Amino acid sequence: MNVSSLFRVFALIIGVLAAILGMVINLLYSTTHNVLRLSGASNVATTHGWIGLGLVVLGFIGALLAVARPMAAAALMLIAGIGLFFVLRWFGIFVGPFFLVAAAMAFLDRPGARATAPRTSFAS
Repeated sequence: MNVSSLFRVFALIIGVLAAILGMVINLLYSTTHNVLRLSGASNVATTHGWIGLGLVVLGFIGALLAVARPMAAAALMLIAGIGLFFVLRWFGIFVGPFFLVAAAMAFLDRPGARATAPRTSFAS
């Protein structure tokens, strides 16, 4: 494994950890709000538990694609990272940055991003 593909492996690891953390936070957030709403609390905001689950799964798929398809992985993890801020509100602070960092790492390590030194000919 060369050094340049290490970013993609780290993007995979960080993305999977973000998906696990996102699943836990989404489950706790949605369950708490649903229990409070069922118990009669009227000032509890509704949650989007299924949308949050879909975004977490989308981010997990993006993390799994990080090694093979870094551009697609970056796009999926970026969508998941931004979308979870809207679903989890302030609790998205715990998950979103992980997805965004993983997306950036996958994007920066795409095959077209590697610059090659221009060849100069000194032969006259």
